[in-house]
Amino acid sequence: MRHIVKSADPPASIREWLDVQQPVGLNLDYRNFNEKPALRHELIAEQYGLCAYTGTPIDDRLAQFEDANLAFQAHIEHIKPRSICKAELEARGGVYGRELCEDMDYHNLVAALEVKGKPPARSEMFGAVAHENELLPVTPLQAGCEERFQYDENGGIHGLDDPALRTIGLLKLDHPTLKSWRRGAIAGFFPTDLELTPIEVGTLMERLAVPNDGRLPEFSFCVISYASSRLT
Repeated sequence: MRHIVKSADPPASIREWLDVQQPVGLNLDYRNFNEKPALRHELIAEQYGLCAYTGTPIDDRLAQFEDANLAFQAHIEHIKPRSICKAELEARGGVYGRELCEDMDYHNLVAALEVKGKPPARSEMFGAVAHENELLPVTPLQAGCEERFQYDENGGIHGLDDPALRTIGLLKLDHPTLKSWRRGAIAGFFPTDLELTPIEVGTLMERLAVPNDGRLPEFSFCVISYASSRLT
């Protein structure tokens, strides 16, 4: 995953909704938040078009990942699950829907890939839908999260500490579909018939880290991780 740096203030969709709804003191919860499409667009732009967990593009590039058995779409993900947000508010004596809790906290919200089966099959699920109501030990909101995972040329992912390993398990980041996608992305920059010099690898890493026209290349942080292993 890639570290997502949040701004101090929430985006326009949340600010404008709060300006209208807070004086009323009702329906102050994510279920009744009616600006989800605008927020999803804002979060995707903030993340330069990439899923917070997997690195899959979740902008218009997502169409290239069409699958006969699965449906993929962009999803507003709660890093701390909504059920936990609600339970913590009520444990403090708050009334859900009348008081704001973390289910509407911009700093708890990211854009992520949502995988849906046709029909649903648990074995095909990965990413945001996989961890359900489990808290993640490592999240994209933690500085240095990128350094806790390593990717190899086959698209494999390796946790470099116990929290990273548990996060891989909860999100199923080692799912065969994801491994295949990452392998293709890495091969696109490191074809087997081309040997890059260390300087060329370093230049590639710099390029992959800089958005172009508001976008990062798909799986860019995975490719950067693999590239860094080529320099050691």
